[in-house]
Amino acid sequence: MKARLLSAALRRLLGLMSRLSLPALQRIGRLAGRFAVVWQTEALRITRINIDACYPRLSRPQREQLVMQSMQNTGMVAAEMAAIWEWPTERVLQLIQHVEGLNHIEEAKQSGRGLIVLVPHLGNWELSGLFLAHHFTIRSLYLQPKLPGMDEYMRSVRERNGSTLVPAGKRGVMSLFTSLREGGVTGILPDQSPERSGGIFVPFFGQHTHTMKLVPRLIDKTGARVLMMTSLRNRNGGFDVHVQKPLDAIYSSDLHESAAAMNASMEALITLAPEQYQWEYKRFKHLPDKARHMYRV
Repeated sequence: MKARLLSAALRRLLGLMSRLSLPALQRIGRLAGRFAVVWQTEALRITRINIDACYPRLSRPQREQLVMQSMQNTGMVAAEMAAIWEWPTERVLQLIQHVEGLNHIEEAKQSGRGLIVLVPHLGNWELSGLFLAHHFTIRSLYLQPKLPGMDEYMRSVRERNGSTLVPAGKRGVMSLFTSLREGGVTGILPDQSPERSGGIFVPFFGQHTHTMKLVPRLIDKTGARVLMMTSLRNRNGGFDVHVQKPLDAIYSSDLHESAAAMNASMEALITLAPEQYQWEYKRFKHLPDKARHMYRV
């Protein structure tokens, strides 16, 4: 009962916030990020650990500046959801002011082959998903939210353009294989840390990082093409969508080589705006040495 009341309150809050403009929502998000720094939250601690590990060549003041910027951008992601989820699709898509690499999408449409679009937790990935669904009918894996009352709501907003969400698990994964073999399109968040049996260790920002095997296997078994995508905040109060081709090695039949190329391709995308990456995620919670734990207090 408490979870459902909380879900109802959250949906009501999103509805109220959706009456605000995008700049107003972003100001709220930046403020929330600053408060998270002042309050010394767990998200701040994780962000600092990750940035220290991935950018050792930056000076301490430079890393702290990146930490502050990251926390503010994470706050903006949360606040922007009121617009991305509640506004009509046409209004949301008007937030996109420039698309770099649109020709890659047109080429993918004409190829008739399956397409995997990798969308890391960079910029506003929900906007990237909506943009992708505007161009294709997509099928994507779906993790049920922890709040039960949010499940139906989140499915409805993500499927409102005709996309299909399939539950994460064996049946869902098999449906992706089938869809890609038939020329379908799927969007995947490639920087999630899988269970130990579902990943391998390959470099990511110089760290031996537990990386999903799913994407290399989908490529190898279906012959699908791959694109990288992100929607980054710009200085004009909107977003720029960036679509890039990954490194050619992502098509290697060698699992490690393909996964390493996927991570390197993500790094290239993140380098466009490292402050807009979700550094507070425990990306390195699994390490080759099981006795080590990067985030242990």
